[in-house]
Amino acid sequence: MRRAYRVIVENEVQLRRANQSLKDAAEHDPLTRLPNRAALTNMLQTWLDEANRHKLGMAVVFLDLDGFKPLNDTHGHRFGDKVLIWVAQALKQSARQEDFIARYGGDEFIILLHEVSNMDEISPLLRRVLKRLTQTFEIDGIQARLGSSIGVAVYPMHGRSANELLIKADQAMYEAKAAGGNQWAVWTRLSL
Repeated sequence: MRRAYRVIVENEVQLRRANQSLKDAAEHDPLTRLPNRAALTNMLQTWLDEANRHKLGMAVVFLDLDGFKPLNDTHGHRFGDKVLIWVAQALKQSARQEDFIARYGGDEFIILLHEVSNMDEISPLLRRVLKRLTQTFEIDGIQARLGSSIGVAVYPMHGRSANELLIKADQAMYEAKAAGGNQWAVWTRLSL
């Protein structure tokens, strides 16, 4: 009887681990180990609900890497993957502990900023990110540099839904890229 009980307990532990592993795989980018787009969508909605209930602000920061494609094309996809992992670490080092960082896809990343309401609160993070991403780094003996075009949309000023904020942050990012890249832009009606 004890042996049967022990086997049942061991099987239950293995099942819980397998379920946690599946959940982790469904919510995280396999390359960078950052939360993926699905996890981002869930967190953004959770934070919007909380911001609405408590009358708080928050921001969506949309980053697209400047200069990633030439590095990837020149040195290969394996090198490009290592660059994306480096970027994920650089973003973690630049963000506040309470911020949420996700890989949106390709060379695009999102940072959700909790409990902020104006650019004075957001600008220090943006400066840290740009400074970190423009530093020369070395991977596999290859020195490289990147930059980032960044778009910002602030709740509730620029939108009230997750989709609206993501679209406006993306539009602002393209405005920063069109202005030469390696800078940020805040969504305005002119971004449309």
